Amino acid sequence: MLLALCLTPMLAHAAESLPVASARAVATLVSETDAIAAGKPFRIGLRLRLAPGWHTYWKNPGDAGAAPELNLVLPPGAAAGGIAWPAPDPLREGPVATYAYTGELLLPVRITTISAPATTEATAVPARIEATAVPARIEATAEWLVCKEICVPEHGSFRLELPTGVPTPSVQAMLFTQADARLPRENPFLARIGPDGTLRIEGAGIDPGTVAEGVFLAAEPGEIAAASPQALAVRPGSLTLKLSLDKLFQPSAPLDGVLTLHDHAGQRADFAVHATPGAPAAPGISARIILVAFLSGLILNAMPCVFPILAMKAFSLVSAGRDRARTNAMSYTAGILVAFSALGAILLALRASGGAAGWGFQFQSPVFVAGMAWLLFAVGLNFSGVF
Repeated sequence: MLLALCLTPMLAHAAESLPVASARAVATLVSETDAIAAGKPFRIGLRLRLAPGWHTYWKNPGDAGAAPELNLVLPPGAAAGGIAWPAPDPLREGPVATYAYTGELLLPVRITTISAPATTEATAVPARIEATAVPARIEATAEWLVCKEICVPEHGSFRLELPTGVPTPSVQAMLFTQADARLPRENPFLARIGPDGTLRIEGAGIDPGTVAEGVFLAAEPGEIAAASPQALAVRPGSLTLKLSLDKLFQPSAPLDGVLTLHDHAGQRADFAVHATPGAPAAPGISARIILVAFLSGLILNAMPCVFPILAMKAFSLVSAGRDRARTNAMSYTAGILVAFSALGAILLALRASGGAAGWGFQFQSPVFVAGMAWLLFAVGLNFSGVF
């Protein structure tokens, strides 16, 4: 037993700093390897273990929040890359939408060690360190925001001391493997973004039978409205998402972000998308599409928001003569065309000016829906002869 206890630390050294803990989160700095060697890259990461109900944010937090920040002080000759951000989850917080993480999170950073030429005096320092196995110190400061009903900013200072030698996986190496599985995969599809905010994805494997849901998360804040719905249309070989543009969107610049797709079984796939600017090609209009549109228009007449109006018009026609009925029918049709053309023109003008305008959002308001319900109830009482 004593021999086993003595050998265990030699098999895999724990490479984790002292924790910074609160009632909301526990943060540490971890290393993927238990030793470092000159010229061999390795990874460290900020590990956050969030209490149930609390969350922190992606590099683009969405409509609110702030992304975690990690600042490193590295040994001489070492350089750090950027954070490899796992794909987040869209989270609705009242009237706003955010991109967040819950549970346990690791934000990995790749460290490269640079070997200096042997003729310079600088090589003597790494050589002495390697010969005497003096630990290399990595220090870090971090800030992160955790939110539940309220948001609390937190921060901490961390220190890792890694010996030089033959690198082997640390006890925490599995955390990096799990973080890699959450990274957006390379996008195999062609992606284009139109000036109106239509994101078109084309490629083999896209089909209505395989894609049930989709959402796009912009990598930079202010490019798309996170809280606005994204209308998804899937056809064999392509899909489109209608994005609501925000004030920082540039029609002539590419749009980067993460495309999250779910199949009908609930399986999730995340892709790192680089959408080039350009108007997506419009799908061809077939006889089947025209027939379906015509049948949809007929069905629409039976909807509660349309049928009472048709009844009112029918009563008017019954009480009118032939000439008056013809005049009424023409003016009724003209009124519909003019009214909807005006609404379309207003929406296009608002979008052209940079607004995220759409039609039908008013039905997300309980006050508006309740008012419409009472209005139709009053119409029904009128038809029934109450007044």
